[in-house]
Amino acid sequence: MPESPLLMPRLGATWWQDARLSAADAFFALGANDPAADVVWLEDAVAGVSVIAAGGAVVESASLESLRLDDRLACGWIAYDGSSRWLLPERWVVVDQGRAQLQSRGRAWNLAAVSAGPQAPAVPVLAHPQVDDTAYAAAVRECQEWITRGDSYVACLTTQWHAPKIDPVETHRRLRAQSPVHRGGFMRIGDTAISSISPERFLSAADGEVKTSPIKGTRARHSDPEADARAAEELRSSVKERAENVMIVDLCRNDLHRVCDADSVSVSQLLEVESFPTVHQLVSSVHGRLSGGLGVLDAVRALFPAGSMTGAPKERTMQLLAGLEPSERGLYSGCFGWISGSEGELSMTIRTIVSDSGGTSFGVGGGVTALSDADDEVAEMHLKAKALRAALAASPA
Repeated sequence: MPESPLLMPRLGATWWQDARLSAADAFFALGANDPAADVVWLEDAVAGVSVIAAGGAVVESASLESLRLDDRLACGWIAYDGSSRWLLPERWVVVDQGRAQLQSRGRAWNLAAVSAGPQAPAVPVLAHPQVDDTAYAAAVRECQEWITRGDSYVACLTTQWHAPKIDPVETHRRLRAQSPVHRGGFMRIGDTAISSISPERFLSAADGEVKTSPIKGTRARHSDPEADARAAEELRSSVKERAENVMIVDLCRNDLHRVCDADSVSVSQLLEVESFPTVHQLVSSVHGRLSGGLGVLDAVRALFPAGSMTGAPKERTMQLLAGLEPSERGLYSGCFGWISGSEGELSMTIRTIVSDSGGTSFGVGGGVTALSDADDEVAEMHLKAKALRAALAASPA
């Protein structure tokens, strides 16, 4: 299997290991079947690497400014408005290419043998868009009017889809089977669960180095190899997509300069096409070395919310989007993952189904520039919704 780009926590003593235990089995052994249990599964399904965590206290914060985490492993999410919820797990299993290592916070424990078993019979659920295609296209043109006036250079316009209540665990099993990615995850903390096939790194931090990898630019995959290769090349050479990506890279560089040594901030990957089960994406990476005395949360505060989900200039574009989009984004466009002391791995909360007491939702969208075509932006929005709608409908993506 390929080496995983997903950073795993380096924590605790290993009490037990078993080459026969799968990540899915560990997920159920740690309480996935109990709707009241707080449980986390962060996974690189391509490389076969997972961390599954459960139990422990829950920490909530109303803002990034008030968020405080100690050196303990914390798994959770940050919503688009900066509020957050974190599980401080008491026990976790790290699975790396078939070898499961059982770890805990300070004491040994036994893992009962529980099999994931077959998936439950599918109950199709239909998702409906918050706005129709005509309204979304009109919103695209409104974003372009901002750009013409000089209020924005690129704006990430989004919308929400809604569905009735679901079984989040079974939905996640379908979603990960249909669309294996490097940054997938499931989190159920309190009354909210997320199931994600996110392709995008928000922040990786280790040994004083931080990296962010914005994605701007999307094309559909094709079953025909020649058509698929043409789609990837068209994305790679698109003037609109390249310009959009570079503008967000510049924004990320500026954000990291706030917390990193000035001479350390650099672009380590620029405009590279990465391919996922349903889409090709145009990806860049910016990294830097944190200035003395600063840590992971300082980097999070500097970068959040991500430029790839806001636009440039960030603050003004966010103000404009808040007045245009018909509802708050909620968890969508935030990030999720883990933090422990000076290390952390956070993915963008995109391609993510959110389930809570009010029902089910997911957000989709795309970057709008002066070169955007409204019909193309509508098509991209539907493309990004495709795998999530398929998982809810229990049909092939």
